[in-house]
Amino acid sequence: EEVVRRGRRVLPLLRGPSPQRVLYALSAASDPCLRLLAFCVIGECAAGPVSFPATAAGLADADADVRLAARYARQRLNAKEAPMPPVIVHMQTLGRYPIFSGLGLKELRAVASIAERTAFPAGTIIARAGETFAGIHLVTSGVVTARDAAGRTRTEFLAGGMFGILDMFLNLPADLDYLAHDAVEVYVIKSAVFLEIMKLHPLIGVNLCRYFSELAHDRDRRSCGIS
Repeated sequence: EEVVRRGRRVLPLLRGPSPQRVLYALSAASDPCLRLLAFCVIGECAAGPVSFPATAAGLADADADVRLAARYARQRLNAKEAPMPPVIVHMQTLGRYPIFSGLGLKELRAVASIAERTAFPAGTIIARAGETFAGIHLVTSGVVTARDAAGRTRTEFLAGGMFGILDMFLNLPADLDYLAHDAVEVYVIKSAVFLEIMKLHPLIGVNLCRYFSELAHDRDRRSCGIS
């Protein structure tokens, strides 16, 4: 998975003679993101008995996500099946969306900490025309349809689709109704919390500027007939 692969890239010494000792050292790093990734790699690779003391320390870590990663590593070292820690799953999922694809691991983790995974039954109105969007909506499964006042479908959002992004920043109301066509799962990132996270992690804002710039450039090219 991409987040774990990126974690490996910050561990170049893993190609050396004692990768377990490198992981052991990184699992005690001052940066919680490094500790988190170290435990995930330990668990994924089942990185030997030298890692048991590290997981013991990780289980008592002050960071809740690191504790979950250490528990994952411990279970894997004991040859038990274990799910990847939720924060890593969220980071992997969010990193696939264009608005977050250029973020570093710390920024992805910050966004993952505020993204609310929400399920909508078929027929639910997720956002109503005339009302302000709650925040950014990222469709992870199902189909969301956007309909006008006459009930005509104007566009659809499948898994990987996004809506409410620019509207949220401009504080614009929705001009269409957004409905769950079938059972839908969506990450909702509420606007107020997201703006606060951007203050703490300015690179998130820089990355969004890049996304909007590329979007505007693509639209200009299409309007000029350039593919």
